[in-house]
Amino acid sequence: MQENLWGIVLAGGNGSRLWQYIYSKYGYDCPKQFCVLTGTRSMLRHTIDRIGRLVPSNRLHIVVNEQHLQFMNKELSEQSEYVIIVHPYNRDTAPAIIHPLLKISSVDLEASVAIYPSDHFILNENKFTESLSHAAKFVDDYPECIVLVGVYPDRPETSYGWIKFSNEIGRSNGEYFFQVEQFVEKPDTSKARVLFRSGCLWNTFIMVGKVNRFLTMFKIFAPELYSLFTQSDKLLDARYENEELRKIFKKIESINFSRAILQKSHANLAVLPLRGVYWNDWGDENRVKKDLSEKLKIDKMKEEIASKRRIDEWAKRCLGEDVKLRVTR
Repeated sequence: MQENLWGIVLAGGNGSRLWQYIYSKYGYDCPKQFCVLTGTRSMLRHTIDRIGRLVPSNRLHIVVNEQHLQFMNKELSEQSEYVIIVHPYNRDTAPAIIHPLLKISSVDLEASVAIYPSDHFILNENKFTESLSHAAKFVDDYPECIVLVGVYPDRPETSYGWIKFSNEIGRSNGEYFFQVEQFVEKPDTSKARVLFRSGCLWNTFIMVGKVNRFLTMFKIFAPELYSLFTQSDKLLDARYENEELRKIFKKIESINFSRAILQKSHANLAVLPLRGVYWNDWGDENRVKKDLSEKLKIDKMKEEIASKRRIDEWAKRCLGEDVKLRVTR
């Protein structure tokens, strides 16, 4: 476990882009993060287990909305120590992030916080965990920085954020951290091509930083939202929390964290390019199908080949140019 590290899992989305695929697969409407798309665990459970390698359950905050309670009740036992935050409805990522940050800050002013979306597909989890552990150590040394986790792209994607980076800031256990020069959220096709040719990274929306640095960014770049969440003394009192949340959510529109905060605050951002890890955002049906198809090939080959050397040779070939499955360099 990582000392002083807390976690936030964002699981309040509606998964509308994947609705038709989920409905065709299960026969009913279910947000994608609560669905078992590979293996025996839901995407949310994969995410919880992933972050659970670094963060104890009593320091893990999971953000959902009221429409998700029926799925959450099936997902987690009543005995779990997770902090479940239930919002009245989905108002995008900024409100979903600032609320748990305030709860964490009220308990631990010196906390580091790792923020995870709940719809990612990741291979080589051990290496991924190592990288996030190094990111947490980095923010201890550079508390003024928020670390974004980036991956090397294989196409000019318009549905991701992009990170343009420059000078190396520092290193931690062999991981390199760079200054973010510009952040561009979901560019148009022309801009995405320029970013791709320029060697920019995709943003995974996985972040690590000090809780007060995150809150300072909200105060500077989203002052109205910050004020709404901090002006009530009752919000952090469990007896009044739901009532106060309803009052707040009636006053706010959907606010995207990347557009409201990251695009305006690149001077305080660092980026860690993931290496040796396969990452994908399962917000699109074609991405899900492609990854599941490639994973099936890998699983079948592992069953047929007993020799570790042959498995390693095949994996290297499979994850290289022949199959064109993107792996972070």
